[in-house]
Amino acid sequence: MGKEVYRVKKYDSEHTYTRSFHVPWVNTKWILKKYQNKIRNNPTWPVKSLAETIEFEHTVKVHIQKVYKAKKRALEIIQSSAAEQFQQLWGYVEEVGSSKSWDNKDKPIITMLENIRLILMTTVVRKRDAIKRCNLLVCPKVYKRIEKLKTWSNGWIPRWQGSDQFEVEGLSKKKLGRPKKARRKEPDEPADPSKLGRKGIKMTCKLYGKVGHN
Repeated sequence: MGKEVYRVKKYDSEHTYTRSFHVPWVNTKWILKKYQNKIRNNPTWPVKSLAETIEFEHTVKVHIQKVYKAKKRALEIIQSSAAEQFQQLWGYVEEVGSSKSWDNKDKPIITMLENIRLILMTTVVRKRDAIKRCNLLVCPKVYKRIEKLKTWSNGWIPRWQGSDQFEVEGLSKKKLGRPKKARRKEPDEPADPSKLGRKGIKMTCKLYGKVGHN
């Protein structure tokens, strides 16, 4: 029960139709999804060889133009991803070396990465020695945060809710400024019911005595 069931209405054991190798779903998007990682590992893969591989692995005919577009798009994605990661690397370099006066941006990539490795290694050793000198159960920053929260919790009031459940209520903070006395009005309600607005009233100019002059 609950499973899909199909019924064969007519069965013909002899097939007179020829097999077609032109499959509509073998398009540029499908090729990109299936072969992007392989193109990443072999970016110089010839388009013709790639097309032959697709036809051999999936027993289909593929248009060479679709393969060309898929490979071009894959290389664009790969290069864009590499450029974004490289930009993130610069940001990380600046963050790591923010307290140091060094200029590795103009150095070769290997030299820059080696400098980053040395900075990271030195930072790890320094942090490890600092934590060894700490007698707290947690890191100093976490400890300060906890102590600050403990101070804030002095005004919290626990109330029993039955069984082993409690509700903690914090003290309401006093809002800055003078409290509003006027109630919130409806969108279509006049600003002041006791006063009539000027909408629809013709005004007379005091200087020239003409209606609608102003």
